[in-house]
Amino acid sequence: MNYDLSLVASVLETGSLKEALAEGARIEIISGDAQVYWDIILQHYEQFNEVPSLGYFMGICPAYEHYSPTDSVQAIVYELKTRYLHNEVESAVRNIAEINAEDPWKAKSLLVELSDLINVKNQRGNTDLIAGANRFEVKQAMDHLQRGGGLLGLPWPWDYLNANSLGVCDGHFVYFYGRDKSKKTFILLYLALFYESLGYRVLFCTREMPREEIAWRLYAMRGQFTFGNLMKGDITTDGMVTLEEAMADLERHSNIIISEADGGVAGLRAKIEEYKPRVVIHDYMKALADDAMEGMKNPKEDQHVARVADGLKRMAMKLKIPIIACGHANREGDKLKGKSTVEIAHSDHITRKVDYGFRVISDEAGQRIALILNSGRSARKFLSLTISGTLCNGFGEFISPDVSWVDGEEELQKAEEAAKAKKVEVPNAASDKSFKQQFRRGG
Repeated sequence: MNYDLSLVASVLETGSLKEALAEGARIEIISGDAQVYWDIILQHYEQFNEVPSLGYFMGICPAYEHYSPTDSVQAIVYELKTRYLHNEVESAVRNIAEINAEDPWKAKSLLVELSDLINVKNQRGNTDLIAGANRFEVKQAMDHLQRGGGLLGLPWPWDYLNANSLGVCDGHFVYFYGRDKSKKTFILLYLALFYESLGYRVLFCTREMPREEIAWRLYAMRGQFTFGNLMKGDITTDGMVTLEEAMADLERHSNIIISEADGGVAGLRAKIEEYKPRVVIHDYMKALADDAMEGMKNPKEDQHVARVADGLKRMAMKLKIPIIACGHANREGDKLKGKSTVEIAHSDHITRKVDYGFRVISDEAGQRIALILNSGRSARKFLSLTISGTLCNGFGEFISPDVSWVDGEEELQKAEEAAKAKKVEVPNAASDKSFKQQFRRGG
């Protein structure tokens, strides 16, 4: 099998250039005409930030004959690295044998030198990086930063957040958390539709509600309907046309896959490998821990949640994609309002793994939502913004970087709790004369 051409064919068919580079594909391990083809693919990607289509590539390389590969990119790169290692070892042995006949001491020194060099340059997995060896990726990142106004990763839907962060990068683990009814799932759906609109495939995993309910929320958001009206079927004839167009558009592009994937982190990875999404979103991270705890007696819940957080971060880094998940804030969150990570339910270990940790707070009327970044490595702490919470016409749109209203909500909540706690004395109509007199006057 010609693994060199198989690598070229696989990248052209699947667009998996980043995966190939992550596995250690480089020009040195490729031979023959495939070196020229590989260089053309890299140049095209560097200029247009995409792998050329097969038809386009065959147009500029008429001598190229395409054969669909039967192996994965990972397997092909591994075989190419194995061949390269074999050739390097064979060459080293040959050189050492020639020198050894004349000067064994010199041969020994060369043996040590070549052994170190071979060991550094050839790894079974791609877990290490030789400083300077990622020149292509760095140049591509710099070009991307300059073109994207400082964004290294995918953009956020909000320009304010883009201006104050690196974006959502490959390998990032993003976490949204809040109390019940804070519209976390709607925020995740807003993100899904945003990335779908940019042409990216999104895997949306739901364990909070059936797939059909998630789909209805997507349609409401895409069609900009009043959510309550849509759920009651209260839409006009024109609205029905809008709904059908929204569903047809989503189906035509097929870039949002809704899954009820179970089986913990391993089950999620299987779905990712099946659909190969650009972005992964999970609406209830604790469900992955529940899968692992199923059947156990007295499991340590916090430890399992912490392991899931570790697993999601490792998987995001290994697969070179962002993973966005959400969870709950504990009761302490009603007091802290995003001011501390101890309000994260189940385990504050989560915050040590996330690149962005957003506390989600919705006001009493549900018209606005605060997103408070209180943990993470990719933007300054307590970066915050207020977005629209209206379902669904205008939902998610940026309102202001100001979230000071959250403290007002806290005072309102305290007043309401005090009013509820206060004992209201109801006068006894049979014995209270003043009540009887007031009743008569009122009559």
